[in-house]
Amino acid sequence: MLSGDAVSILYGLVGLFTILRLVQQRSSFFDRIVTEEDMHLVWLIAFFLLTPLGVLAHEAGHYFAAEYYGATNVELNHRGYWGFVTYYGTFDSSTQFIITGAGPLIGTALGLVCFAGAIVLPIRMILRHLLASFGFLQVFHHLVGYPLLDLLSGFEGDFSTIYSLLSIRDAVFVGMVHLVLIALLRLSWQSPPTRHLLRW
Repeated sequence: MLSGDAVSILYGLVGLFTILRLVQQRSSFFDRIVTEEDMHLVWLIAFFLLTPLGVLAHEAGHYFAAEYYGATNVELNHRGYWGFVTYYGTFDSSTQFIITGAGPLIGTALGLVCFAGAIVLPIRMILRHLLASFGFLQVFHHLVGYPLLDLLSGFEGDFSTIYSLLSIRDAVFVGMVHLVLIALLRLSWQSPPTRHLLRW
């Protein structure tokens, strides 16, 4: 299995290819007509160029929560397409839950803000598509992709930690809230405005 750093290098190479394509196609990409080729490039930009910003926001959530609760030697390690925060301190399970949950919460919030921006900001249509695509990827990653990777692979990331900190009753409640959010995501991406912005 590839390490996180190896995956980041491979994704970074695709990111460089994406930048090259964007430079080559910049006039047609930024014109007022959105083509299927433009949408393909939108998804490449959203995933390979903007995801590192999403990772940074996620890790910043952990970082600032740890700082807020008095952790010492707090360090944010950003590796492009993955990252982690280290710190020292002894916390009760409620505080640890907040610190651990801050990353997915901020990542999901960033996605929702980007998607809302795509709907309300007076910007070019291609930028609306880009914001919506990045927002969708962020929300999908934090509600579906990352939890599945974490819980099914033995990765022991945020979601393993979150659920291990909770009593059975609280874990069931958090799991139900998580499932409701996934259902809302599913419903939202079936709506005509969302389908238009994401171009399914």
